[in-house]
Amino acid sequence: MDIYKQTIGQTTVQPLVQSTASETRPQVSPDGSWLLYFDETANELRRVPIEGGPPETVLALKGSTLLRCPARTGHSCVLSQVESDEVIFYALDPVEGKGHELARTRKETSFHEAWDLSPDATHAALVNMTNRIQVIPLNGEAQAELVVDRWWGIEYIAWAADGKGLFINGFSPRGPTWPRGALLYVSLEGTVHVLYDKPNEWDVLPYASPDGRYLAFGGMIFDSHAWMIEDF
Repeated sequence: MDIYKQTIGQTTVQPLVQSTASETRPQVSPDGSWLLYFDETANELRRVPIEGGPPETVLALKGSTLLRCPARTGHSCVLSQVESDEVIFYALDPVEGKGHELARTRKETSFHEAWDLSPDATHAALVNMTNRIQVIPLNGEAQAELVVDRWWGIEYIAWAADGKGLFINGFSPRGPTWPRGALLYVSLEGTVHVLYDKPNEWDVLPYASPDGRYLAFGGMIFDSHAWMIEDF
């Protein structure tokens, strides 16, 4: 696993980080000067200058850890770590490392949790394979919860560029034998709009471009075929 940059509308990629290790989950620092990523082989969070250079270790990882950086300058990246039965959010500086605690929430029993940072870095939105979205202020205020009616199994989440809504993937029990997945937009008031809905397709990891013009996501297409084999 290596990290590349790809221009929208192009099919060629530019290598950014390549090594014998597995590099995943890249994030660009708010000032655009650093690329932060996880070295899965060394179990470290690392940084590399965006224009290229040798990687440096930011911190060693322990437990389940995620990182999000806002697109706007003047705001901090946020790191989450699962500690005991809680998800704890910390400020993170690309050079100085992990800073002070921002918020914490109870960890659900789900095997999968994902969250994203609002564009102004004031809130985290967390999902855990249910039909609920936890909206967590990063200043100690009370948390809120959105319930997404008629959808379930929300796996991934991304804030819209204007901070007024969220992109999620979810499942609806509309198929005769297999639930159908779709990409959805959910306003902060709980209104749901279906954006992309294709049969036999599982769409994951939505990510809104900072200018609000594009939504990137990964699509996995399921093809089913039946074969008859004779004389075996």
